[in-house]
Amino acid sequence: MHPVQQRIEALGILNSILNIEDSELNTIIQRAIATNPWFTEESIRKSLRSISNNFLNEDALKAWISSYSIPPRGHHDVGIVMAGNIPLVGFHDWLCVFVAGYDCQIKLSSKDATLLPYFISKMYEMAGHLNLPKTRFVDRLKGFDAVIATGSDNTAMHFKHYFGRYPHIIRHNRSSVAFLTGKETEEELIGLGHDIFDYFGLGCRNVSHIFAPEQYNFPKLIQLLDRHFLPVNQHHKYRNNYDYNLALYLLNKVPHLQGASIIFKEDDHISSRIASVNYSTYNSTSNWPTLLAPWKDKIQVVIASAPIPEISDWVGGQARFGQAQSPSLWDYPDGVDTMSSLCNWYEMAKSRPSNAHQSSNND
Repeated sequence: MHPVQQRIEALGILNSILNIEDSELNTIIQRAIATNPWFTEESIRKSLRSISNNFLNEDALKAWISSYSIPPRGHHDVGIVMAGNIPLVGFHDWLCVFVAGYDCQIKLSSKDATLLPYFISKMYEMAGHLNLPKTRFVDRLKGFDAVIATGSDNTAMHFKHYFGRYPHIIRHNRSSVAFLTGKETEEELIGLGHDIFDYFGLGCRNVSHIFAPEQYNFPKLIQLLDRHFLPVNQHHKYRNNYDYNLALYLLNKVPHLQGASIIFKEDDHISSRIASVNYSTYNSTSNWPTLLAPWKDKIQVVIASAPIPEISDWVGGQARFGQAQSPSLWDYPDGVDTMSSLCNWYEMAKSRPSNAHQSSNND
């Protein structure tokens, strides 16, 4: 069997593992929740469903892989530094490295150090008959030949210092935005609610800024969001952030629109506080790409009822309402094609020996 086909078979096994309901999985989920209070059983299971449906579907995998010249086996070793803001947020990076045939070592965030090792170890256990690239979970990256690292703007500077001389993909803070026309259906606005509230808004694909036409009825939107998403405010950490933001705005006399589940504030910045969303308005002559241009390098996903062709070459992705946190295999973070980079690294690695590498102790 061709090496790439073996990896696809292993991913099919992994997909079946993700869909097994047993006491062991329940124990792992509870352990992950105990480690990170932002994780809930609902959010973890949502992440598992998204990975299963969007990343591990066999037909989608084959179509995705056919777009690249995948090497039989990648040379050397790729290190991955993963974030931990939402459950299994680094899965796509591991998937790319695995499919490309590289051995990999993973430095997990302490906020999400339970789920991925469980599923990956189960896959290797059940796929022992296959010749697969190795995956190791480490406390410190060591002996790597290339790096994929995700973190905040501050940690990204740290990553560039340590990893800059190796082939690398280094990601930093990004936020997502939505464009409203005022003609959205209730179903689309409920989808927008998911784009805002899923994973408590902690992901870079969550909408943190809304562009709406002048005179847009924000109170009506907030009422709809409260009607469908009020339970989010029962989570103690989310509620603490909501209460803090509300007190801050009231004490400083900051104009805002208060809902029971969310606070809207008119603000040009695309990033917003947890439990709040920034918004700005545009007039009939406004050009959407022009509105986005100042934040070109800070946008992860643009949510709208229809694609915006003018910005397709400079944003991380576009999605329809309700799809922000359901990325496909082709939706690469920051718009950087991870698979293409890995294939290029393979060609580079063939021409040089493996180096003696430094180590890094990042979290």
